[in-house]
Order: sequence, then C-alpha cells, then structure tokens
Amino acid sequence: MLKRICALSLLCVSQFSMAAEIKEGSSIAATGLLDQHEQVQQINQDSRYLLFSRGMKGGEVIQAAFEQSEALANSKQVLYVADISGMPGLISKFVAIPRMQDLPYAVALDLEGVQTVDFPVEKDKATIITLNNLVVTNIQFVDSSEQIIAAVKL
Repeated sequence: MLKRICALSLLCVSQFSMAAEIKEGSSIAATGLLDQHEQVQQINQDSRYLLFSRGMKGGEVIQAAFEQSEALANSKQVLYVADISGMPGLISKFVAIPRMQDLPYAVALDLEGVQTVDFPVEKDKATIITLNNLVVTNIQFVDSSEQIIAAVKL
C-alpha cells in the first residue's frame, strides 16, 4: 500500500511539473541568479534572450556561441543560464564553478534546479527563450553555436 501511495505521489508531482513548463505566451517572473563569481544576474524586463542549458552538450553549444560572437557574449539583453543541479555538489564546487570563473562572461547558475525547473529542454540541446517584457515570445532548441548566433538578433 505504501508503495502505491509513493508511486501515486510521484506521478502527481511529475504531472504538475510537466504542466508548469513555460511555453510561448507564458510569463516569467523577474528573478536573480548568482553567477560563477557570486554576482547577481537579473532576469528582468530588459532581458531579451535566455540561453539555457541543463546538460553539458547544451552548455558547450552556448559557450561556443559566446566564443564566436563577442557581441553576443557582451550583450546586456542576453543571459546565459545553466541548471547545474544534476551535477554532484563536490564536482560543481571544486571543479565546474572554478573552471567557469575563467570564462570572460557571466553564467547565471541554478544550483538547486528550482528557479529553472519550468524551463523547457531537449536532450543534448541548448534552449533559446526569447522574451518581450518577461513574456515568452519564442522557444527554440538548438544543437549548434551557429544556430544561436543566427537566432539572437542584436
């Protein structure tokens, strides 16, 4: 009986999580995330593009785009957001975040996976979330830096 209750609870939670995923027309709450230097990076009404990754492949695609386009890396309208909650704590603290500190741009980090839980992802892809006054106007899943550079209109 306890196993059935647990299974039903998990099913309800997963259904709720799926229903909450952002989509075109959704509003995103203004929020702040700490970056790799423990500086607050804001998602606010001025944010135009969120480049989001939940896995290594998506992150590599975003990093490659930033390396190829200085305008992209320096734009105040573009924010790179990474959910690193799936990474073991010791690895993120002693390996991943110190490596990110060498990057010449900010990476807003969701360490717990709470603030980005509703952000959509596809396996091995980066997500481009286009915003207009915190309202989602477009969502794209990309697997190359060229696609990011072409999609982000600065």
